[in-house]
Amino acid sequence: MQIKWYVWLSVGIGFLIALYHVEVGPWGAASVGKYNEGYGTFDMKRYTFEDVKHVLGKMQPEGFLQSYRYYVCDSIFILFFGALQLMISITLYPKGQSSKIMTLCGGIAIALPILRGVFDMIENGLLCYTIKSYPTVKEIVINMASFATRCKLMCIRIWGLFAVIGLIHTCLTFILKGKNI
Repeated sequence: MQIKWYVWLSVGIGFLIALYHVEVGPWGAASVGKYNEGYGTFDMKRYTFEDVKHVLGKMQPEGFLQSYRYYVCDSIFILFFGALQLMISITLYPKGQSSKIMTLCGGIAIALPILRGVFDMIENGLLCYTIKSYPTVKEIVINMASFATRCKLMCIRIWGLFAVIGLIHTCLTFILKGKNI
């Protein structure tokens, strides 16, 4: 299945706008860092229950609202990032590959962004719950959120590896077909 240019354009623009908002926009990670001594957000780093208690304990009151806004924007980013990952996977691993191994790789490359999105949404939900229920911070909730973060980051790394494999395979196939080998 070939993805239409206007779908690429729409998802690409949506991804870039969402990326701007979660990184440098008025509700982005940099803005959250202004209210918690520069720590920023929890969602792209390792953190423990003690880290969360410490950071939230130092958080200025406006930082809680800012953090909540960040996670709302991040949820939109999750959708656009997932769509972009899926489109890349579908393009690099088209249906009807000659090799069973490449079909398997394609299936994994499509499943990983979906899994990443699920872990990311679980993480966001648990962190929003923690922010909204502060000063009560439940260790089990933070441990589950931290586990979801680690799983999300692992999915991103593994998907990146499969994207590189798919790109190499696509390039080699193109080169070899051009030489009629």
